[in-house]
Amino acid sequence: MKLTKIALTCLVATGIAAPQIAFADDSFEFHGYAIFGVNYEKDNNEVIDAKDGVSDDDIYEVGKLGNQASGGEFLFLKKLEGENGTKWDIGVMYENWGWGTGLKQAWAGASNVFESQPNAYVWAGRRFNARYLQNLNDYKAIWADGQGAGVSGVDLGFANLDLSFVQTGQDGINNTNSGFFAGTSKLSDIKLSDDVSLDLIAHYGFTNNSVDDNAKAAAADAQTAWDNGATDNTFAHQDAVAAGATRPGDAGEVEDAYILAAVVKAWNQKLLVRYSDNATSDVLNRQYGYLHGSRTYVSLEGGRALGDSLSVDYLLGYTATDFDDATTADTNAANAIVRPMYQWNDIHSTWLEAGYSVVDFDGDQEENEAYKVTLSQNIAIGGVAWSRPQLRFYVTAGEETNNGVTEHPVIAGAAFEAWW
Repeated sequence: MKLTKIALTCLVATGIAAPQIAFADDSFEFHGYAIFGVNYEKDNNEVIDAKDGVSDDDIYEVGKLGNQASGGEFLFLKKLEGENGTKWDIGVMYENWGWGTGLKQAWAGASNVFESQPNAYVWAGRRFNARYLQNLNDYKAIWADGQGAGVSGVDLGFANLDLSFVQTGQDGINNTNSGFFAGTSKLSDIKLSDDVSLDLIAHYGFTNNSVDDNAKAAAADAQTAWDNGATDNTFAHQDAVAAGATRPGDAGEVEDAYILAAVVKAWNQKLLVRYSDNATSDVLNRQYGYLHGSRTYVSLEGGRALGDSLSVDYLLGYTATDFDDATTADTNAANAIVRPMYQWNDIHSTWLEAGYSVVDFDGDQEENEAYKVTLSQNIAIGGVAWSRPQLRFYVTAGEETNNGVTEHPVIAGAAFEAWW
């Protein structure tokens, strides 16, 4: 405590701690997103989906309404303005989903830093980064959440430019460097006509030497354990051999990954075309394993007003996956979601969401397939579809077939959803 007081006294005396910032009266903000509620299903199957056998990309492909886990993200934001004209944010976000609570974001950023680019935002820290989100299936089609630095909103005249360089931790949350890095770039709002614009996105993921070194060390340990088990003829080794296990091989090198994507936006619709190599939707968070091969994803999402009280949102998607490993079946997957919404008044609404998803595996493996229908009665703060907070009371019924096993979930539930 004495050292702190002495240091502060010295700073003030030398002028270093002289006032350099102006605090706005309402500079503290609280933002977030949350959906929490209760779902009852007799076999505890609360999410209906057709699994693609590779990743979590499939989780809400038949639609998220009445088919979604609980969780939330809570952001505390402090805004500052310097006497030099710079405008600052300091943000901290905690999240709580099925895997527990974690520090998801912690960053500082500033705009009005460059006289020629007053709207450019320069940041460093841990952030939601380079995200392209889809609503009806709650899908992060492109993302690179991590810890690093970047700049967004650089005005090039014909487009806005975003750039970032980030890394991820061992568990995607903590501060330990896992050796996985990514560089991201985006050109947005390229005008093709008065009603049509284009976004171009490129991400590149790579590793440092520690990733291959750790993999080689783990493989060597596994080989030593196998050899010791064989020498001692342990029961564990006998059981492993009986189950068809063989001596572990050497570790292969972790390959670099990239994503190239284009988004055409027109008439309240978005057409996304994404190609990824050695990744699905993210080139960064690959420390738990990744897709060895390529994946092409095409989607169309949008919405239409069909009258004063009736509107409809929709999403169509197609995914083709080509694996490098000849023993792994390539897949083709498609999904469709439609959600008509009727607004009774500025409080009450009724939504009906129907979704279908199918995953076709090359070879003799059966298709994985799912569909669901949700009827939801809603109470909201306003009279449009995006009004939040909202209370929902719903019933979901559907069918899913995965790996030859068919289930018929019926889910009854209630939840609130809010963003603020």
